[in-house]
Amino acid sequence: MRKNQIILTNDKNGLVTKAFAKQARIFGTPEYRMWQDFLKDFPNAKMVVKKAKRKSTQNGFTNLTYENMIEHISGLENADELLIEFNKIKAIAKFKGNPHYYVKKWFIENIITDTNILNDSDNEELENSEEYEVME
Repeated sequence: MRKNQIILTNDKNGLVTKAFAKQARIFGTPEYRMWQDFLKDFPNAKMVVKKAKRKSTQNGFTNLTYENMIEHISGLENADELLIEFNKIKAIAKFKGNPHYYVKKWFIENIITDTNILNDSDNEELENSEEYEVME
């Protein structure tokens, strides 16, 4: 969506960006004049601001610390073997550029996907949802 445009969704709503809405509140700006012209044609219209899409983290695992990984592994059936492997991966990771990312990647690929915790349809629904805010 372009910064300086109003998209008519129906006779009651004009879809704009957050930057446009901010500038449209300042008297004399080009966006203010555009909005006033829009209101002449559609006097009952409301400004609807499209919210920016948030970048999701890798698979949504934001609080994946070593302690949380160990706690999750401890609850599995073969916890002893996995904890030994986890400690080996952690030792190898010390020589990598980003050790925590290396361990996190191993954990997601080997532990999380094997225990079928991920549900792809839930992740797709969250990524594809768009939210709008109606401005008065």
